[in-house]
Amino acid sequence: MKNIVLIFAGGMGQRMGSSGALPKQFLLINNKPIIIHTLELFSQLKEIDSIVVVCLKEYIKVLEKYIKEYAVEKVATIVSGGTTGQESIFNGLLTIKKIECCEDNNIIIHDGVRPLVSSKEILRSITCANLNGNAINISPMTETVLIKKENQSEIVDRNICYHIKAPQIFKFKDIFDFHIRAKNDCREFIDSASMASYYGKKLFFVECSNDNIKLTTPKDFYLMQALIQAKSVEDIFGI
Repeated sequence: MKNIVLIFAGGMGQRMGSSGALPKQFLLINNKPIIIHTLELFSQLKEIDSIVVVCLKEYIKVLEKYIKEYAVEKVATIVSGGTTGQESIFNGLLTIKKIECCEDNNIIIHDGVRPLVSSKEILRSITCANLNGNAINISPMTETVLIKKENQSEIVDRNICYHIKAPQIFKFKDIFDFHIRAKNDCREFIDSASMASYYGKKLFFVECSNDNIKLTTPKDFYLMQALIQAKSVEDIFGI
């Protein structure tokens, strides 16, 4: 059994408000592309066997150059992305099926623009997946949650509410089957956890820090930049 990371970075980042500009995964923080921050995090773990990256077709050469420049190890191949995140992940799964066909391999699905998950959180997720067959990272909700309804809205106890994040780990046989079923049903899901839940899979959860943010809006960029810079200071001074 192997731990194979599937990084999807196939989008342009429309909600960043930078249409026609550089895709968000190639924005620089500390003079390094965000996608490289993410890849380095996984490649440095001995528990990770290989990495498959799904990237915008026109930026594959750019990513290859960065991977060589920063000497990122364990990247087995780069695959062209699809028109949606779900299609991009499926493209990656098809490639994994060709090069790593063991059905019991852990497929660690992660956003290319989510570089702040910690090594400990990744390892806890792998342990959970080994024991239970899957692992979904979640973080506690910190503000009041409202379910807005037409007639009467409802405030939910935030202590039982969580953000679903990544990594999300599944056995290859399971996640590939879910994608085939979704494709046949013409269904689009917001993430792999939602897809698995829809098709009746019991999910197991690993709590992670709220720092594990995904770059979606300009505000996220500045928060991510501050968190990465703070982490760099901690690494240097051991604080």
